[in-house]
Parts: sequence; C-alpha cells; structure tokens
Amino acid sequence: MVTDPVCGMTIEPRRAMAKAEHKGKTYYFCTPKCHQAFTADPQKYTSRTKPRGKSKSASGAREVSANERHRMIAQKAYYRAQLRGFAPGAEVEDWLLAEAEIDKVLEER
Repeated sequence: MVTDPVCGMTIEPRRAMAKAEHKGKTYYFCTPKCHQAFTADPQKYTSRTKPRGKSKSASGAREVSANERHRMIAQKAYYRAQLRGFAPGAEVEDWLLAEAEIDKVLEER
C-alpha cells in the first residue's frame, strides 16, 4: 500500500490510476486529477512537514481518515462544478480549491 501524496488516500500501486517519477521516487495517484495537481507542482506535495490523511483538532474532535477526507473533497469539488454548470476545463481547479477549503475546515476543528 502507498499513499497518494496529493489527497492522502491509501491505494495499492497496481490499482493506481496514474504514477509519476520525481527525484528518483515513484509516486502513485488515486485519480488523474491528483496526478495533474502533483505534476503541476511536485515540490508542494513532496516537502510536507505533516502528513495528510488524518486530522484531529486540539479540542479532541474525531479523526478524519484519508478516505473520508477524499470523499469530502470530491463532494465539494462536485458542488463547485455544479455551480459553474459543469462546463469542462476547470476540473483540476475545482478539486484543488475544494481540497483547500476542506483542509481549512479540518484544521479549524
């Protein structure tokens, strides 16, 4: 099992939707959108100081798994796409903005 460096989802390498090499290491991705985000700025996803996937606030809020976080981002990205009438061409932007919004909410918990 490996972790998608963009969304933190755990996946089997043989079932990955895409993969990329960066600085001699192979990274695997759960969706082409995660792959696109990574290839646009690999440094953003390889220089993290804290791992993604589980989020817990100091107040003791329940942890959010990588899969649940991924589901939350997917729902938010779908909502963003719906607001723009599902016009093609902004799917990656929808995903990245949704990811930022969800991560902000999880950090504030």
